[in-house]
Amino acid sequence: MGHLLTTSVTSSRRVTVTRICALFQVASAHVTARYPNQHPILEGARDALIFGTDHLETPRYLGIRRIHKESGTTMVEMDGGLVSGVTQGSTWAVRPVGAPPKVSDTLIRVKQVLPFVSHAKVAGTRAGDIKAEF
Repeated sequence: MGHLLTTSVTSSRRVTVTRICALFQVASAHVTARYPNQHPILEGARDALIFGTDHLETPRYLGIRRIHKESGTTMVEMDGGLVSGVTQGSTWAVRPVGAPPKVSDTLIRVKQVLPFVSHAKVAGTRAGDIKAEF
């Protein structure tokens, strides 16, 4: 808990965010990078403004755990599966944390869905833009 709070404060100095979920994404990635067995979870209003009472529409997103090549094709492992509502054959837009939609999207198509993890094939030509969160 202490490291997450410390990371949140130091991350907020380097990254301009206005939503709680955006700050949490940045801080969570730093915590997991430093402590690989720790995966913080955000509870409560995910898409509220940091300073204010307004709530914004909650976007649906999952982290990318791993990127690898399989028979010359770039594949990704998403941090979500059946439990998160991921379905085989679905297409997801992948973009860097905090990037606006459509500006830096890379499309992936889900090939295999497990309870907590999904495996997808990069459908676009921008596979180099995808970064693993953990």
